[in-house]
Amino acid sequence: MIYNVYGPNDPSTRLFALLDTIAQSGEELLMSDGSQIVDYSHVFDIVDGFDCLIELIQENPEFCKNKIFSLKGKERQTLKEVVTLYEKVLGKKLNIKWGARPLRELEIMTPWKVEKPYQTGSKK
Repeated sequence: MIYNVYGPNDPSTRLFALLDTIAQSGEELLMSDGSQIVDYSHVFDIVDGFDCLIELIQENPEFCKNKIFSLKGKERQTLKEVVTLYEKVLGKKLNIKWGARPLRELEIMTPWKVEKPYQTGSKK
């Protein structure tokens, strides 16, 4: 599983691309209240994770059969906290109207979290 990925040259319209756009244009971005918990990983960390997984599969293919692997960030933050950090790094307050959009129906407020550490899960 891979959650939210960010990095250079992202052609998507996901969060960081939107923030980059409004940072340059000054236009207003209508957002929810920002209380959703999000999990972001840099694209280079995802690549490193795949490298580790390839090594693991090469070293122990039987262990990896029928397993689900998760690549996630070290910290989870609210959407609003992520945007605040982005503004701090940028050194600029963005034109964001928090609470202007309702949460979507069936909005996932907290992403799935691994509950078993590797040492415990690998013994099963």
